[in-house]
Amino acid sequence: MKKVSVILLAGGRGTRMQSAVPKQYLPLRKKPVALHSFDIFLGLPQVCEVVVVCDPTYRSFFTPPVTLIPITFAEPGNRRQDSVYNGFKAITSKPDLVCIHDSARPLISPSLIKNVLNAAETHGAATVGMPLKFTIKECTSDHFVIKTPDRARYWEIQTP
Repeated sequence: MKKVSVILLAGGRGTRMQSAVPKQYLPLRKKPVALHSFDIFLGLPQVCEVVVVCDPTYRSFFTPPVTLIPITFAEPGNRRQDSVYNGFKAITSKPDLVCIHDSARPLISPSLIKNVLNAAETHGAATVGMPLKFTIKECTSDHFVIKTPDRARYWEIQTP
């Protein structure tokens, strides 16, 4: 079984939601959104560590009662890619794979994670996605529609 380090991105400010609390810390089924995926990762036998990228104010959210899996923290960056980079720098184990997950996306399952990890092991990298359902338009700079691409060729990626 491959060893996996998880980088859990929880540093977003949720400004688009216009909420005083970032969306990953809003309650969903009586616990913060971020803890749904956090708890799933802690239950996977492949996971050898979890690096939570979050503002220090929210670190206390990520203290499970009992776990043998090391949990470390990294500071969020100005951009998502900076947060991912900070998460990579905080990895302390020597994993075979690194799994990056956006904690604001709680609707994952152990089987979905296993499928992605298997694909990453086979192909070197993998992500979760789904076919686009919306119609996409290519427009000019003044918003004039030029073309409607075939959406069957495009996928919406679910994590960074």
